[in-house]
Amino acid sequence: MILNSLEWIERLASEATSASKLIDRLDQAILSKTFRGELVPQDPNDEPASVLLERIKAKRVGSPQHRRGRGRPRLSTVA
Repeated sequence: MILNSLEWIERLASEATSASKLIDRLDQAILSKTFRGELVPQDPNDEPASVLLERIKAKRVGSPQHRRGRGRPRLSTVA
């Protein structure tokens, strides 16, 4: 009885390890398909990403720089 239980536990552990490896491969496959644009049907009327990036770049060049951060600058206190 104990031997069967140990064999069962070992088999479950082995299957869990295999499943974990499959999940890692699945994650990589999904990311690859995402970056290749294969997850959803593509609209041929959409502009290419390169055109969009150029438009964003041109817009940034023409606009003033924005400060990054929150609120007003802190005042330093000297004790």
